[in-house]
Amino acid sequence: MKTLFLSWHGSILTIDGPFLTQAPIENIISGSSQPLLSEELHTSVAYHITQNFLEFPSSGTVCTLSIDGFFLSSRNEAELQLVPNAKEWEYFLPISFNQLLMVHKARSYALRIGHEAPAFFNIAEHQISLHAHRWKINGLQIQHTGDTLFLSSPHQHAITTLSISPPAIIYDLINTAQKRLSSASVKFPDRERRVNLSLLRVRLQPYDIAHHIELAHACALCEMWDLAQELLLYCTTREPRLDCFYYLSICSFKQKHFSQAAHFLKKAFDRSDEFLTETISDMCEKIQKGQPAYFELRHLCDAAHKPYFGNFFDEFLVPMPLPAEIPQKDRALYSNYFEYVIKNLLPSQKEDYVNRDVLYNGASYWTEINKGHNAWLSGHRAAADIHYENAKNFALRDAISPVHYNSGIFSWLSEKTSHDLDTQHIDDIFGISSWSWHESHYPSGQAHKEPELGIVFGCNSGYFDFIPKLLLNLLKAKQGKQCGRIRLCLGIHDPTPKHVTFLHHIQKALSETDFGIDITFLTGTLAHADGAAFTAIRYLILPRIANTYSCPIITADCDGYFPTNFIELWENLRESSDYGFRLYAYDKTGKQTHGEPWGFGAGISYFGEKSLLPSIATFLHNYIQRAYSPQNVTNWCIDQCALVQAFQKFIAPRWEQLRVHFMDENTPLMIMPHHVGGKRELLLHGGVVSRNDVIEWLSCKHRAVIPPNYRVFR
Repeated sequence: MKTLFLSWHGSILTIDGPFLTQAPIENIISGSSQPLLSEELHTSVAYHITQNFLEFPSSGTVCTLSIDGFFLSSRNEAELQLVPNAKEWEYFLPISFNQLLMVHKARSYALRIGHEAPAFFNIAEHQISLHAHRWKINGLQIQHTGDTLFLSSPHQHAITTLSISPPAIIYDLINTAQKRLSSASVKFPDRERRVNLSLLRVRLQPYDIAHHIELAHACALCEMWDLAQELLLYCTTREPRLDCFYYLSICSFKQKHFSQAAHFLKKAFDRSDEFLTETISDMCEKIQKGQPAYFELRHLCDAAHKPYFGNFFDEFLVPMPLPAEIPQKDRALYSNYFEYVIKNLLPSQKEDYVNRDVLYNGASYWTEINKGHNAWLSGHRAAADIHYENAKNFALRDAISPVHYNSGIFSWLSEKTSHDLDTQHIDDIFGISSWSWHESHYPSGQAHKEPELGIVFGCNSGYFDFIPKLLLNLLKAKQGKQCGRIRLCLGIHDPTPKHVTFLHHIQKALSETDFGIDITFLTGTLAHADGAAFTAIRYLILPRIANTYSCPIITADCDGYFPTNFIELWENLRESSDYGFRLYAYDKTGKQTHGEPWGFGAGISYFGEKSLLPSIATFLHNYIQRAYSPQNVTNWCIDQCALVQAFQKFIAPRWEQLRVHFMDENTPLMIMPHHVGGKRELLLHGGVVSRNDVIEWLSCKHRAVIPPNYRVFR
């Protein structure tokens, strides 16, 4: 039988004209290289090479090739030499052409053992290897059946079974997806690219389960539910991922295979705790009857501290026809689901989802609010106002609580209602006008000076813990700086006696010693006290401050503090900008590009036009007074609604003439919770500051005297 010669490095001895060379196995199979055969060893072409057989435990039967006492040595995959002595790694393995074909067949597939990462066969040391598995080529038998390779060897008793990855089913599914896409792309032209991209990823990495799931999602986008289901079923055979069973449940439901949908949902929660399993069983009963009972899953997982499956297939649950007699609770759950899903879609997709939902379920809160968002972002304010008014009425009628980022719907005023708020007299429903006003006076012998900057905060007694750190860092930042005076203005709802005593000590110290900083504080009790009202205190006290002090003003959340270079940052802002806002949803042309109108950061704002400040302050104050209602489901975002409408009235029309600074860019003017990971982290960041720390610093640095019994603050 003719044999070929395999080197220790996995190359084959070949003849190239008069030359003796080496070539990879692939060259021999393709016919591009001519192997040296055993029958040719004694021909003149091969220089009468002698073959000597040896037995080695590691390789089995191998041979040396010699002539006149010198041995042929394969030094590496490319270099041949004659050497006086041959070592084991210089021997050759005789191999039949049939064996070579089998080894090449095995090597040409990516293989998977269990759930290990895929790899190719490696040929070296007269063996083939895959991961930690090794087989001697000598005597190796390889059989190929369908998607499976069977490897057996006389040196190993067991037969090793390897599955070829990807299996034939993936080839079939890819081909089917490609063919059906040509017809689906007519109906879904905007989704063709998505499917093509997913197909390419699977072609490049056919062993990656994540790419198969992505392709299943792309098929579902084109309503190829059966194909998506086949891909997901394949994924579950390769890797028992619970999210795939959840996605399978949705695909089955969309095909009206309700019993199958319930079956897959149960499998998705096979490992859950007793409470969740019992609840899932109730949901599955509803699903078997064709009721879309998926919408509570997110809340259930959160309550049970179990991970949710993400939003990958959730978009296929909306829009969906709702039963005519759907309970209010389920209607509200569907509404929240719709809001979460549609938020991350493209504008064209959002419009499609809304229009289809209207066809299924008629006008609703969730369709009207999204129509409002589309109109707002398109620059159609009047249409947006109508949709927002409708959305608010539907929400009140159906007792629907919007998701948090849509809660501004209850505080939104139409342009017609808000346009002249800066000139109106609005009843004070909060009782701010009766609050006590306290201010420090200029140190003895100094002439009255208008402040160069006013900084306005509002808080309740619960947030007062942030005030000492804010105050001390401002004092330190101002120390030694030759800039103008800064007036710190605080509005505090329901302060404790200790809070008031502390503020009076600060007021007294700043009146007796020139720190370059003055303080004004207002105290009282809000007639309507909730989280939304507390955030709006700065705007409720702003008119009185703007009419008392003629200076630019910064409004900010009190849960922040000033960096050491605050004065330099402020001076740069004053010289370069007329206004500053947290415009994270806006582009550089002043146009909002995404989100909701009240997606306008109110955490810190700068108003630099002194002449307009009284009007802007009045507008903000009156907006809060007009829009707030105890009957609203929530008044959250009322401060953002007021600020964005002031922006639209006073700043946006003059965008090209004004210098508007994006406050989230460059070095922040204040260190806020989102900079350090949260409110508690902010209190700890840079060290905790107490009221006593402020008093002690004032006493140590200047002539201010420590007040008697000041340690009562501890």
